[in-house]
Amino acid sequence: MRQAGSAGAAGSTPTAGPLTPARPGHGAPAFTGVVQVTAIAPTVVEAEVLAKTALLRGADRAAGALRHGGVVVYDDASAEILEPA
Repeated sequence: MRQAGSAGAAGSTPTAGPLTPARPGHGAPAFTGVVQVTAIAPTVVEAEVLAKTALLRGADRAAGALRHGGVVVYDDASAEILEPA
């Protein structure tokens, strides 16, 4: 369920910073339409991998990476809460 919310700064221009993921093989910042992901997983390492995967997949495919559930925040300030599969 995707909901509009106050997460993030709506209308702000994304800027690359030291924690901005790079597009694999390109080194350029990855602007995917997803600004934040929280993943639920049995271990912290798996949660980190799933969250990064969802972020890099982009807005259309982020939810598919979160098989244990989580939250995806999009660049339009909407959020999607995902139940475990």
